[in-house]
Amino acid sequence: MLRVTIVTPFGEVFDGEAEQVVAPGYEGEFGVLDEHIPFLTRSQPGVVKLNQKGKNLLFAIGESFIEVSPDRVLILAESALSPEKVEKDAVMKDLAEAEDRLAKSDLTLDNPDVIEARHDIRLAEARLQIL
Repeated sequence: MLRVTIVTPFGEVFDGEAEQVVAPGYEGEFGVLDEHIPFLTRSQPGVVKLNQKGKNLLFAIGESFIEVSPDRVLILAESALSPEKVEKDAVMKDLAEAEDRLAKSDLTLDNPDVIEARHDIRLAEARLQIL
């Protein structure tokens, strides 16, 4: 069993046990089981899935640092919400605004407006996905 803690700048969002953790890495989703080799990575906005006895707990997280040790996963996230904390109307508004900003931006790769809009779109999509 893994001890999983999800923390944001505003406080702890989750602290409990899970059999498996699946998180959104920059190279794709990755999974962590008990006795995993230690590592530290960044993750992009997306959905974290915690498997507890066959049941999945879902969290929409923003950019994060994830520290994995053989018996623990620590997620330090810029934001994290459980499904009951997501307000669908607010997320739909955020998504529309981010898509509008992206459409109006100069689509060069290093444009900070494009980077921020894509980040906000991924975060809004993750929040909708957990509903």
